[in-house]
Amino acid sequence: MRLTLALLILAACNAAAADSSFVEHTLATDLKGGYQVVIADMNRDGKPDLIALASGMKDLVWFENPTWERHVIAGNLNRMINVAAWDTDGDGIPELVLASEFANEAKNSIGIMSVLTHNGDPRQPWTVREIDRLTTSHRLRWADIDGSGKKVLVNAALTGVTLSQLTLKPPVVAYRPSE
Repeated sequence: MRLTLALLILAACNAAAADSSFVEHTLATDLKGGYQVVIADMNRDGKPDLIALASGMKDLVWFENPTWERHVIAGNLNRMINVAAWDTDGDGIPELVLASEFANEAKNSIGIMSVLTHNGDPRQPWTVREIDRLTTSHRLRWADIDGSGKKVLVNAALTGVTLSQLTLKPPVVAYRPSE
């Protein structure tokens, strides 16, 4: 997968009638099994950075805006499938929740859920702490599901625990960050 940042450029004089175009900026060409890109301010500078997840690679990486310098968040991660970013502790740098060790069939999927936290400098390797295992963990999203203003992490698995085929009733689990 070639990770490309597309910037939308609008004409300043008449935004309603302006022609718009996308300009390609290649950031990486080596993301084997490229699967997901997440936008988050990773270093408190107010600029959107990019987290790139590639299921065929061992490193979770981010690209720092505006130079797009590549940083390894953590390594030695297998079969990453999804990452969700949210600043749960209020320090201005998001914590990341990662689903890894993924396989389509439950019997081959460990489904490791990990929280990744920075150690002061987000450009240096982060701490990885396993929090759960849910077979075929697949989609992670932060959401305020009860209207309290506090987000929880929602984990939607691809299949049931013992099923080898896709099912209409996979488990959905919510995780509340400790306060």
